Amino acid sequence: MKKIFILSLFVFGLTMTRGMAQSDFRSGYIINQQNDTVWGKVDYRQDSKRYQQCRFKKEDQIAEYSPQQIKGYGFSNDEAYSSVVIDSSFVEILVEGKLSLYRQGPKFYVQKKGEKLQVLERKVETIIKDNKTYQRESDAWKGIMIYLTSDCLKNATNLLTNMHVTERDLTQLVVKYNKCQGTNLTVYKEDKPWTKLVIGAAVGATYTTLKTTYHMDMYSYMKDRYTSIDPTVGVVLDFSSPRIMEKLSLQPEVYFTKSSYTGFVVLNTVASTDYHNTQIDLTTISIPISLKYSLPKREYSGYIQGGFNFDYHIKAATNLRTEKAWLYDTVTTTESKAFDVNKKQGGFWGGIGFLKAFSHFDGSINVRYFHMLKLSQTAGIDMNSDKITFTVIIYSK
Repeated sequence: MKKIFILSLFVFGLTMTRGMAQSDFRSGYIINQQNDTVWGKVDYRQDSKRYQQCRFKKEDQIAEYSPQQIKGYGFSNDEAYSSVVIDSSFVEILVEGKLSLYRQGPKFYVQKKGEKLQVLERKVETIIKDNKTYQRESDAWKGIMIYLTSDCLKNATNLLTNMHVTERDLTQLVVKYNKCQGTNLTVYKEDKPWTKLVIGAAVGATYTTLKTTYHMDMYSYMKDRYTSIDPTVGVVLDFSSPRIMEKLSLQPEVYFTKSSYTGFVVLNTVASTDYHNTQIDLTTISIPISLKYSLPKREYSGYIQGGFNFDYHIKAATNLRTEKAWLYDTVTTTESKAFDVNKKQGGFWGGIGFLKAFSHFDGSINVRYFHMLKLSQTAGIDMNSDKITFTVIIYSK
């Protein structure tokens, strides 16, 4: 059953991804070789293809343009790309001014008016000192930026001390320089925040299967599996950086669940028939953390996610009640602990979901699969848990 569910989840997620992620046409434009701006819809991409090709739709006709065919393309109040900065490639224009900043994947380019284009990239250099080898990030790019900005930013060296080759750091420095010069500048994607936090409330149901393997006959009272269906409630946080990658986010969550499992095993011996009842009660705080990839937003959009999960059982109790029916109609009853619970469990998980936007909130439904390790702390009993959850999440706007 578990394998069928996982396979179905994988196939469904793959189908959803292929079906919904083919294109994401948004209001935009191209700049042709005559410097005319032609408006229509441009396919929004966040992979390397955005530097190689522009897919443009006008009146339901889709055309594909290479960097050699157009001078650039862009989106309304959003990203812009140019093919005249470097040969045979589009680059993203981050800032335009006396000092301009561009990006192509992990590489950044800066150019001062009247001067040559400079490349900024993260490089690791090897240092040998006292017969020991060290690696550190090269500061060569800082020398370039100090040279380009020190004519106005007198504290350029200090400004660069804690900076790295990232879009955020470089954009802020280039903007600061252009404002210092008092020249006109354009900052693309300015309406997009560097960081965004969305808070959600979640409610759902969890179907859990505890799978047991015992290695000693003394634990033969344990069933090979226990199941439980329980309600769960939680809080969801969604951290993203729309300015850099709007479709990918980090989503930590916290859930509270109370679950109860029972099992009944009958064992026949030479002298008696033994009736074993086991009871497992858990009160659990779960902390799943995932990377979430959201598909293009439409009336109904989707997402896939996966990551790690940590369960902390704030209350855990197990009970074994054994009734022995002896050959001479005598019955004895004993009670004891069934096994010791490992209060801290780790595991991994994955899931898919759908999202619908409403006026004041976004609503989501999702299905997830969790595989958790080592519930039992008793030597001789191995117990893992598999969870399937169905959850409804309401996100704030």
